[in-house]
Amino acid sequence: MFAPKFDVRESADSYVFTADLPGIKEDDLDISVTGNRLTVSGRREEEKNQEDDRYYAIERSYGSFSRSFTLPEGYDLDNIDAELY
Repeated sequence: MFAPKFDVRESADSYVFTADLPGIKEDDLDISVTGNRLTVSGRREEEKNQEDDRYYAIERSYGSFSRSFTLPEGYDLDNIDAELY
């Protein structure tokens, strides 16, 4: 199961959510706000293994994830912004 970690911080004029999303393509990521709930969901696809390669460890996780956060009262829906880099 793939479960990315998030940092949530408050600055002087905003709330900032930062997530580690290596290997996630923009088309496989969905960010939505419903009421006062911010939801980030997506999917990281497993890489294809080469038949002639020998693997000694496979530790990375793959699959779907969804995380929801409750936004504080008074948030400004018109000024929500998201970036993937």
